[in-house]
This record gives sequence, structure tokens and C-alpha cells, in this order.
Amino acid sequence: MMKPITQYTVAILSLIMLCGVNCEDSPPLSSPSPKSASVVWSIPNPKDGVLFGGATQPIIEGNLVYAIPDTALWCINLTTGELMWSVGIDTILIKCRAFVLSQNAIYIGDGSRVYAFNKSNGERLWKTVVPDFTSSIFNYLVENETHLFFGGRESQVIRLQKATGQVDMRIALRQWVPSGLEQIAYDIKLSDDGDMLYVPLGSWDGMNSRGNVLCFNAHTGQFRWRYEAQWSVESCDIQDSVLVFPAGQYMTALNRFTGQKIWETFVPDNSFWATPKIHGNLVYMGGVAEGAMYAFDLRTGQQRWVTDANASVITIISVRNGKVFFTNGVEIHVLEAGTGRRIWFGAPPEYRRNRSYIYSSPVAVSDDYIVCSGSRKVYCLTVPK
Repeated sequence: MMKPITQYTVAILSLIMLCGVNCEDSPPLSSPSPKSASVVWSIPNPKDGVLFGGATQPIIEGNLVYAIPDTALWCINLTTGELMWSVGIDTILIKCRAFVLSQNAIYIGDGSRVYAFNKSNGERLWKTVVPDFTSSIFNYLVENETHLFFGGRESQVIRLQKATGQVDMRIALRQWVPSGLEQIAYDIKLSDDGDMLYVPLGSWDGMNSRGNVLCFNAHTGQFRWRYEAQWSVESCDIQDSVLVFPAGQYMTALNRFTGQKIWETFVPDNSFWATPKIHGNLVYMGGVAEGAMYAFDLRTGQQRWVTDANASVITIISVRNGKVFFTNGVEIHVLEAGTGRRIWFGAPPEYRRNRSYIYSSPVAVSDDYIVCSGSRKVYCLTVPK
């Protein structure tokens, strides 16, 4: 049986995407579709060639873009590409896949460090170094109205106050990790009301993995329920009363209030890693072993469609205005949300002559623009109509 994808595998895949750029079987440059996306502007990364540089999803708010191309936080005018301000982050490598923009602040989690910046001018508000804690590569913060939550290697979730950065709660997870094994799953999720915390959890012994989905009260840390999975669980998404997660070759839906299984769908010849996206009545999920994008019925788990993606999909998926947007580590893909029909895909313009130029981060999407941090530039493209 196919092995599940672990975060170690993801690191290897990322290195391949960043370093193996001269292979003859690299993905094609673009689709023949007339509904093309065009580059509006691009800004070179100051620290060109940083490992995992450009891995963090930008955020669009109004006419501004916030991006982390390497070890700096940028604020950019969305329509013109003018750099409004830039501030350095005192780390050698930013490893988070996403960050948080909340009211007047930007929050970034990286390793044992959590930062808060003023979104108007980039001034640092606070920095917290959390003792006895390290996040895993590609982890990211989640938030409710008053707190930030972060999962880490030490089999725990920490909670920090937004106003001060003070750690005021640690939720221990060790009892659900078999003795001697390392926890490898950390992409936690909060309910929309901020009351319930969901923790995908896994353990790996070098040969096999096991997983859990845990639920806690986000205010008190009180344990609510546990669902045991046969593979490591790295991520989940929720909508209304349903929680959906990938594990190995399975997509599973639970009642998020009770942890009871609603459905489970086996997908042959593929496996999943990264974050599912629920939108409307569909669940979108990228395949890793066979690069593809899938859509499943939220109520039944029935596979609705699958579309080839040219390479493994280990990204955060965006859905907007009837379109699905994602990257495969080289290209941006845009599909019809209801049918999976490919609208457009393409690599950066520079890719034709130099394959070290790739679209690497998850994309941010507005009605008119797509923004993506690449390996060597931050790009803004038009949305193909």
C-alpha cells in the first residue's frame, strides 16, 4: 500500500522543486487557453535563492498586498506594485505557509518565535520567543478575537495573547503520541466562532504512521473528543457541523461537535498532504503521489471530479468567484470550481529561459488579481476571465 506523505517528504519535494529545475520533464509553460492570466508587476526578492524562500501565502486587503518573500515583511500597492514599506524579520529562514492579518496588526509564527507588526507602517509591536517549543516547517498561526494558537514539535499547542504576545496556555498532546515517536502534524484549526480548537496529530517511526484529530475548548483547553485515524493527519477544514481531513489515501468527514464519522472515501493510486478547502457543497484537495486536484461532495464524500495538475499539490487552496486557484510548486492553476475544467495554468515568464523562477507560495486572490510569492520574485497577475 502507498505510504502516506509526511512533512519530511514535503521538505524533500520542496527541495526537488527548488533545485531540480533543469530536468527535461519539467512541467509545461502554460496552457493554450485564450483566457490567459498576465503578469501586472513583479518585484525581485532581495535574498535571491533562499531555501524555501517564497513559501508563505500573501494576503490581499483592499488595494494592499502583504507578503513575506524571504526574511522580510512587505506591504505593496496591489495595482501598481509600488513597495509601500518593508521591514526585516530577525531570522535566517521564514518557514510558515501563512500568516495572520487581524485588525491593525500582522502576526507571524516561525519556529519558536512569534511576531506582531503594525500593518500601517511595519513597526514591530512585540516578539515572543517561546521556551521549549518549536513549530514545524510550513506551520502557521490561527486566531480568534483575543488569542493566537500555534502547534509545535513538542507535542503541544500554545496560546498567546494578541495584545502582548504573552503565552497564557499550553495544551499537552503527548498522551496521544506513542512513546518514542515524533509528532509530525500541526496545522490546527479554529471554529468560526473561535470557541473550539481542532488539532490534527500524527506520529511517525520511520516506517509507519498513525494519526488523530483532537478537539479542545479554545478558551479553557479542556479536551472534548478524539478521532483515531489509520494514517498521520496533517490538516483539516470545517464548515457548519462538518470537519474534513485527509489521511494517507483517505478523505474523511466528522461531526465537528462529537467526532463521529460521517463518511470516508478511499482514493486509489494517490495520497494527500496539505490543507483541504471546503467551499459551498464541495471539498477541494490536492493529490501528492499523482499530482491532481480533487473535488468531493461535502455531504456524501463522493468524488465529483479530478483534474491533472502536472505535479504534486501541497499548497493552500483558494476558491473565489466560481474558480479554484492553487500552485504545484512551479505553476499557478485556475479551474472551474463546479466542474474542474482547466481555465488556465502557467509558470512565471522567466521560467522559459531559467527554470529556477517558479511560483512557489499559495496564492492570494481578489476579484481581479492573483498574487504569488515565487522563488525569486513576488508576482501579481490578472485573474483569467
